Amino acid sequence: MIFEKIITPWLHDNFDFPDDFMEDDNLKNIYSVGMYAAEKAKISLSTQEESTIYMDENEVDCKDIAGKNIYFDIPFTRTELDDLIKDMVDETIEFSRNMMKDAGLSGADIEKLFLSVVPHVINHFEKKYPLHWKYKLTQQLIQ
Repeated sequence: MIFEKIITPWLHDNFDFPDDFMEDDNLKNIYSVGMYAAEKAKISLSTQEESTIYMDENEVDCKDIAGKNIYFDIPFTRTELDDLIKDMVDETIEFSRNMMKDAGLSGADIEKLFLSVVPHVINHFEKKYPLHWKYKLTQQLIQ
């Protein structure tokens, strides 16, 4: 989603790319390096409000069809990320509620929530969705 909504439009605005650039053998690498740069920016957004999807031209090591060296230098904010993932998070919460209901459980039956996320993300979710986190969150491994 980040590649489609953030990176691809930026690439089209800053470089000479065909619409189907993912089919071009010389440009296929753009996706993996772009997603790596996006992942680093997402991690920094767990503790900051602004970041940059950044990778210099030596790291990208690819040229557009005009021969220009490609790089990433895309401002990326916590608000943009939240907007991108909001529907997925809301669907996950609704799915979880339905699963609990189908299992005959209520919120009072749940003592802990186990999240499959990196620890630094939990604080963000507790702040962003405070009404959903009535119970203790834990990052304990299930064995």
